[in-house]
Amino acid sequence: MKVLLVIQLWTLVFTIVIGGSFDCNHTDICNCYKSDELEYQCPRDTYKVIVHTVPGKYVKIDCYESIPAYNVDIFPNLDVGDLEYFSFRFCPLPNDSFNTTLEKFNITGINSMQLEEIRSTNLKTLTKELFYGLSYLKRLSFSLFRIDLEEDFLEHLPNLTALYLDNNEIHKIEANMFKYVPKLRILHLSRNSISYLPEGLFQNLSNLQQLHLWKNELTTVNRNIFTGLKQLKSLELSSNKIVSIDDDTFADLVELVNISLRSNNLQIVNSNIFQNNKALEGIRLGHNPNLTLSDYVFANLTNLANINIDNSNLETLPEHIFEGSINLVEISIKNNNITELPEIIFDNLRKLKKLNLEGNKFNSLPDNIFSSLISLEELYLQGNELVEIDDNVFRRTPKLKILNLRHNHIKTIHLHAFIELKELIELDLSQNEYDLNYGEVEGLNPFSGCVELQRLNLSQNTIDRFPENILENKLKLVALDLNYNKISYIRMASLITLSPYGVKLYINNNNVSVLDFREIKQYSLANTENYDALHNNNASTILYLFNNPLTCDCSNFDLIQYNDNKIDPVIKTIVDVRIGDLRCATPRSFTEVLIKDLKPYHINCPLEDSGCPNQCSCNYRPFDQHAVINCSYRNLTYPPAINVRGYKIEINLDGNFLEVAPYEGLGYDTVTKLHLSNNQIKNISWIPPNIEVLNLGGNLLRFMDSKVLESLSRSTTLRNLTLYRNPWSCGCSATPLQSYLLTHYTKVNSTDVICADDNKPLIHRKELCKSHGTVAMAITIPILLILFTTATVWLYAKNLCLWFVTEEELDKDKTYDVFISYSHKDEDFVLQNLLPVLEQGPNPFKVCIHIRDWIPGEFIASQVANSVLDSRRTLVVLSESFLESVWGKMEFRTAHTQAIQDGRARVIVIKYGNINEQKLDNELKSYLKTNTYVEWGDPWFWNKLKYALPHSRQNKFYNTQKHANIMLKIDDKFELVNAPPTVNKD
Repeated sequence: MKVLLVIQLWTLVFTIVIGGSFDCNHTDICNCYKSDELEYQCPRDTYKVIVHTVPGKYVKIDCYESIPAYNVDIFPNLDVGDLEYFSFRFCPLPNDSFNTTLEKFNITGINSMQLEEIRSTNLKTLTKELFYGLSYLKRLSFSLFRIDLEEDFLEHLPNLTALYLDNNEIHKIEANMFKYVPKLRILHLSRNSISYLPEGLFQNLSNLQQLHLWKNELTTVNRNIFTGLKQLKSLELSSNKIVSIDDDTFADLVELVNISLRSNNLQIVNSNIFQNNKALEGIRLGHNPNLTLSDYVFANLTNLANINIDNSNLETLPEHIFEGSINLVEISIKNNNITELPEIIFDNLRKLKKLNLEGNKFNSLPDNIFSSLISLEELYLQGNELVEIDDNVFRRTPKLKILNLRHNHIKTIHLHAFIELKELIELDLSQNEYDLNYGEVEGLNPFSGCVELQRLNLSQNTIDRFPENILENKLKLVALDLNYNKISYIRMASLITLSPYGVKLYINNNNVSVLDFREIKQYSLANTENYDALHNNNASTILYLFNNPLTCDCSNFDLIQYNDNKIDPVIKTIVDVRIGDLRCATPRSFTEVLIKDLKPYHINCPLEDSGCPNQCSCNYRPFDQHAVINCSYRNLTYPPAINVRGYKIEINLDGNFLEVAPYEGLGYDTVTKLHLSNNQIKNISWIPPNIEVLNLGGNLLRFMDSKVLESLSRSTTLRNLTLYRNPWSCGCSATPLQSYLLTHYTKVNSTDVICADDNKPLIHRKELCKSHGTVAMAITIPILLILFTTATVWLYAKNLCLWFVTEEELDKDKTYDVFISYSHKDEDFVLQNLLPVLEQGPNPFKVCIHIRDWIPGEFIASQVANSVLDSRRTLVVLSESFLESVWGKMEFRTAHTQAIQDGRARVIVIKYGNINEQKLDNELKSYLKTNTYVEWGDPWFWNKLKYALPHSRQNKFYNTQKHANIMLKIDDKFELVNAPPTVNKD
């Protein structure tokens, strides 16, 4: 705790002293601004110089406009003390020493000075006077100078340890230039135009460790130049024009660690050139275009770790070139013209980790060429002329992690070529002629032993079959590249991987036409639980299939289902197929269609069946497993016989000249969809027993056979009946058809049946038979219905007819007692007034309301029908809002229709509020005239309602209600003053 307190205290002190102790000095000379540093703009009105400073750290002077002469008087008086560095850019040099400027700022010491792009119009030569008084300076850097250097310009800098003279236009170095800086350890003279170095130039630099002379004009160097450099460790001579080097040039540089002679014109490097440099760790000789290396040139350098001899047009390497250099870690010999290597060239290099032989001309490799390289981790052989990889070449490189064989001519890889590469992470075999074919045995490949493999590149080869077992035991594989091959078929089950990372599988630009999902569908069913656990992070095989000629027919039906999310969703956790904007290759009808836009019901395939009518075309539609027979617009005058077996059938006979509809015995028994529109059919006497869709539009039908109507009424499969554009007769005989239209409006558009005599819908015609008997019946029946209803209500009120109700057995399987149909605008009334009474108490009713009991996502029409069918009664809250509700009217019609079919009074109407009777449709008007209803606000509302509710609960409901308090009228709404009391069951 004490230590922490001390640290915090020192941090505070440092912040105050360093970060917060400086401030702008008010001056008439410059503008001053403070942020994390001080910025002075001088002179105040039209500033041409900017001074940035943090006292105790740095001063940076930048000139932004041309100044004819240096004038220290334009700077402010500052007190900055000792500095880490001083920077002077884009300004002319002072006529005298920099010391005058430093005194202006009260600088007492500088560690480093940087001069950059000096605009010197007054000085042609850099003299020692410029640095007078700067004897404490340790680092000096200047670049982009355009002036010469005096031989003694460093005389006043005896403590200099680093001198950077890069990127100037220095042509000449005088022999005694560095005699005044004996403490120099770093000297950079790169990127100049130096063509000659005097002998003995560095003789006083016994402490120099780093000498950079790259990118100059040197043509030769010799031993005498480097005299005195007893501690030199790094010598950089690259990018010069050196042609030859004497054997003893580096003999005195016994501490040399790294040397670079790359990008020169060296021709011959003799064996003894590095014999005295036993400390060498790195040698770079690349980019010498006519290089020849003598045997043993890199031999017996026991500290040598890195050698680079790239891009030098080498044709051979002597067999002992690396002998005895047993600590070599990296060798790069890429982009030469070597055709073969001596078998013993890498002997005893047991620590070698990286070997680059890229871009040579090897057409084969000796079996034992890498046998000593037991630590080798990276091997680059791309861009050679290799044809075959046998079983032995990599047998003794067990540590290999990266192997690059790209861009060779490899046709054959022996099955056990990589068997020992159990630590291999990355293998590149792209741009070869490899077909991955191992005879008749499916799934064989040479990668089975590479259990650590993460990336495998087999692109641009001649592979025509997907390697079936290639993902087995590859738990770390993340990328498999098979782009630009000839693969035509993929068995999706072979893409299953247990890798927790997910595999990206690239099979773009192949010949893939079919994806086979058969086995993977079975696998997903059997392994759903396993995949939920294994793929909880959405890991899977991601399959890229861009630019492949995929077929859009039955062979790829599963792919179309996959794209449309109509396949087992578990499969998408196994394989994620990505096709982008790929278009169908075949059949011709789909060639311009995006595959992602196809739906499963679009897919049809030729049906080879002898039972197909000669005049028609037959296809198979896997979406609903139908045989689709197209006989449309074939000038047929008689329905063809069908002899297709084993399928459901959809037949299209539209646009012919049929006068007779298909009848029993023609083979239409399994037809589910029958299209007969735009013919000349006058009568239909039979329909297939399992018909789902029947299209009779655009014919000459005047009547509908009663047996056909009866069959249609009984049908449990019919979903859609089309009857438009027929000359329907609307006399007495049309009564059954009108009744059918009224009760099956969900299956047929009732307004499609237009009477021929007045062009009005049949369902709107009130009188079909105009005889006197009909008129009498029209008057008598409503009167009798009213009398019957009144009598029934009275009898029920007296409990005299309860013995007659026998619905308990009929309704025993229904889920709900009551389904309440109401407009959403009346929701508060239902929830606050009806539900509490119906659902509370000791014997509650089970009530269905849509906001609570319907399943989200299901079709509303289906839910309406199910709610009516599953309930013993439908309670309709009839209000102004209800009359405006489309779905409310559908609920009423559905319930009314069901009541007619059951022969039971199942609809209860509660009249809620004032209703404009002009808005009532004919069906509701008819119902209200012929049925009793209860009105909200009636004092006897609950007593009347109880008799209409299911019989098995009437007594229980009554017992509850007779103890309820009286209803009070408040703004035309009624509420229970108190909830119904608990009733003793006894």
